[in-house]
Amino acid sequence: MRRYRFSWIPFADATVLALACAEGFDPRTDGDARSFLTRVAPRPDDAFIQRHRALLSEHWLSHYAGARDLARALLGSGPLPRTIAGCAQRLAERRGTRKLRDALLTAMLRFGDMERTPAAPGDIAPFDILTPASCPADTRSPYDYQREAWSALSAHLDEAGAAGPLRGILSMPTASGKSYTTARWLAREVLSRGGRVLWVAHRHELLVQAAREFHRCVGCVEGVERLRVRVVSGKHCGASAIDPADHVVVASIASLAASPDARDTLLADPRLFVVIDEAHHAPARTYRKLIEDCTRLGSGRVLGLTATPTRTAPRERLVLSRLFEDRVLYQVGMRRLVERGTLARPLLVHVATGQDLSEGVTEEDLSHLKQFGELSEEWRARIAQLSERNRVIVDHYVDGRGKYGKTLVFATSVDHAALLVDDLRAHGVRADYVAHQRLDGSSPDNGARVAALRAGELDVLVNVQILTEGVDIPDVQTVFLARPTQSETLFRQMIGRALRGVSAGGTETAYLVAFEDQWLRFPDWEHPFALVPDVVAIADDADATPEADADATRRPRRTRDDAELHLWELMRAAAAELRRRAPEEHCAVFEAIPAGYYLLETPTEDADAEAPHAVLLQAHHEPGWHALWDHLYSPQADPDDCVELIYGRAFALCDQPHPSPFDVSCAIDHARTGRPRPVYVSLAERRRSDPARIAEEIRQRDLTEQARIELIKERYGDLARIAYPELPDYAAAIDEALRRLRYAALAA
Repeated sequence: MRRYRFSWIPFADATVLALACAEGFDPRTDGDARSFLTRVAPRPDDAFIQRHRALLSEHWLSHYAGARDLARALLGSGPLPRTIAGCAQRLAERRGTRKLRDALLTAMLRFGDMERTPAAPGDIAPFDILTPASCPADTRSPYDYQREAWSALSAHLDEAGAAGPLRGILSMPTASGKSYTTARWLAREVLSRGGRVLWVAHRHELLVQAAREFHRCVGCVEGVERLRVRVVSGKHCGASAIDPADHVVVASIASLAASPDARDTLLADPRLFVVIDEAHHAPARTYRKLIEDCTRLGSGRVLGLTATPTRTAPRERLVLSRLFEDRVLYQVGMRRLVERGTLARPLLVHVATGQDLSEGVTEEDLSHLKQFGELSEEWRARIAQLSERNRVIVDHYVDGRGKYGKTLVFATSVDHAALLVDDLRAHGVRADYVAHQRLDGSSPDNGARVAALRAGELDVLVNVQILTEGVDIPDVQTVFLARPTQSETLFRQMIGRALRGVSAGGTETAYLVAFEDQWLRFPDWEHPFALVPDVVAIADDADATPEADADATRRPRRTRDDAELHLWELMRAAAAELRRRAPEEHCAVFEAIPAGYYLLETPTEDADAEAPHAVLLQAHHEPGWHALWDHLYSPQADPDDCVELIYGRAFALCDQPHPSPFDVSCAIDHARTGRPRPVYVSLAERRRSDPARIAEEIRQRDLTEQARIELIKERYGDLARIAYPELPDYAAAIDEALRRLRYAALAA
């Protein structure tokens, strides 16, 4: 039996009092009944069940939502009473067998399972019991579009009827309060009507955000004495801890998929209303199965939430449409909220740091990245110590402080925050940081520092995992995104801190400043704004207006010529990085030159537009890419195959370094949108310019010094100039290759 952390807190007062009295409780001398029962029976056992089975049936089981499940398991396949009380009565009439006692004990321990310690600072308890009648009211005033969303959702719910299925999408942009809007509606329209909620997401931050919203909206729940809210993930409760009496279960899709029995039991509850957060991920197999099984097993009520309903590849959009029956229950676009002044108009600023953050990565770092999709604590600590990167961040603020206004900086660690604050103060900037701890051991007192920024006593507040959501500083003008992430959720939370518009007490425009690092081993990390295409689209609109800030870096949609130009810039940057890393290894720099490339056309939000994307190939990549295209353009290609499966088929035997998964994803989009198979462009000049091959030619032909010089000058073309801006560097690389050939001959 699972070791439940039992407490009497979840049990109703009447149940606790009846059991305490049966154990000898005297209110005149023993004080509180719950405290007394905790002392005399801290953890019920079989003997406790034998002594009090009748009381448990009368006071607890007759109100326990899991009584029907118990009756179904213990009473056979015959018809069951329709009410919970009727099922409890049938169980009470049954002879007290060991099987019955074990089932009652397991159910009782699970019902009383308590883990009130948050998984991390700033997190919430994995399981909590809230009392709506005594919780403070949620005083936040909804915006007109949130009221419209509530009306639309309620109308669709009424249309579905008391037990009818309901599927559809609620689409609201970043910083518009999507989680609050949904949680408050569910509190009034689902939980207050005796329903249950399963909120599913794929990332820890989304789970915490959703659970926190239910905590804040609990005062809106009517007719429920005690509301049970459980968070299920690798960092919270396990799926096996889910109890039929839980009103709100906020669960990771991975935890549900790993516990199919617990998942199916939950989905079979006809009272259940399922919410899929970040619903553009729903075409994934685990989400598809959950949504389909919700209809097969239970209520079929599923609501998808997303800021970007068209974010997925075109083929996946068809799957998304089918899963939610092609119904958008309510949608408000970012453009409308910007025009109304509810959201600030984003201005994107790209700042290159010149730092390769994939340098020095350990096996432990890679394992953490693979498991959690985020940088390890040690990795972030190394980033914090990059003095040149910190200088770029501080100098950029100092140079632009006149326009940036109140600024939030998102840092990688407490050390990073403290270093940035010290450097900012050295330039006369009023700065401080908020974190769960201070380096000097003093009290964090984050509330006072947030208040100081709000009051204008600080110019900059550096943040470490505190202000991503839920903190009200409406007139923040700028966010500095100095914490690398590939989490769309976290990135949206960070930029959302500056997107409060004028009509919401914020600003007309918001500067979103991304510090773009080099990631030679992880190219997907190099373009953080790619995580928020809807925000980029609005920023592009801003670039087209006369009011757009002249200093904000503009990124217009690239043409095919632009993509080819970008390809050459990528090669130059890679060669420069290799020269910086190993200035004495002249020959190795030429490895930055690919063997060839493809130009792909990837889909955009505008169906009539194309975004050319250059894919660079090393020589050892070519067989895998040819196999990839053969598969994608074959009649047997399965359009539902995921990127990981296709990538594995094509490149399982490929030597390191492997191709970028992002490039492969773009290739899949290219093929699935009906574009023709791309033509491989071989850089034929590469072979003629390669220092190693020139060295072999010199040795085989036994050239004189003058002939050697003429050959080097002849081969010093465009590709060679990318790797070696100066001819002497190119000659040095060839000399190095000649020395290696001589040493190899001696060794033989």
